[in-house]
Amino acid sequence: ARGVIGAGPLDEIEFWRERDVALTSLHEQLVAPKIRDAVAVVAVASPAVMPDFEEHASKLARMRAEARDNRKFLATLERHFRNITHWRDAGSGDASANASGNVSEMVPRGSLSTAIDTVAPMMNALRMVWIISRHYGDDTRMGGLMGRVADEIGRVASEVADAKNPATGVFAVDAATALSRVRDAKRLLNTWRDSYMAMREKIEKSGRDNRWEFDRKRLFHKTEYVASVCGDLEQMLDAVHGFHRF
Repeated sequence: ARGVIGAGPLDEIEFWRERDVALTSLHEQLVAPKIRDAVAVVAVASPAVMPDFEEHASKLARMRAEARDNRKFLATLERHFRNITHWRDAGSGDASANASGNVSEMVPRGSLSTAIDTVAPMMNALRMVWIISRHYGDDTRMGGLMGRVADEIGRVASEVADAKNPATGVFAVDAATALSRVRDAKRLLNTWRDSYMAMREKIEKSGRDNRWEFDRKRLFHKTEYVASVCGDLEQMLDAVHGFHRF
């Protein structure tokens, strides 16, 4: 079976949604009256093949139950993931015209407040999935999902504080706007780290749930690097903004 296509957390949700639909369709075909009648005939005519058939049918049932369970629990995270991935839809961006005068893309100019504000409640929701889900209560699967969230946050922050694109980057706008964008990006990254650490400490102090022992390099290597770049940009843009005011 194919794995998750795409690198973001929403891609993982879509994977389990599609898998649930596909496996449910197979299950419904298997329990249809005509198929059950055919299976009954085979059971009498060729009983030797039934153990293999029953094993595969049982495996299908387990896979379907897993997909349905994962789809249900990941659905509780979807709104939070969308607030991060589609942060522009929350009013954090505006249109920018290209050299020919056509609006070609959305340039990140506003606040990332919706994405930033969603990190803490998202962490609570992740904890609930960690506690309740039968399949996302282990380090491998939850750690993988956390890694996707970290990558998405790093991607969004890099997009907002982009210094390379001459048309949409921070050097394509005035110093005050650029400074606001860089600070927002840095705040998103710091909020991710701080919220994770606070939740990890809360879990440890409770003594009730399994501890979060995910790979910190996987979760923070990229985001901490982007945060350091944002810090350098912030200092430079702050100096430029101060010079313009002077």
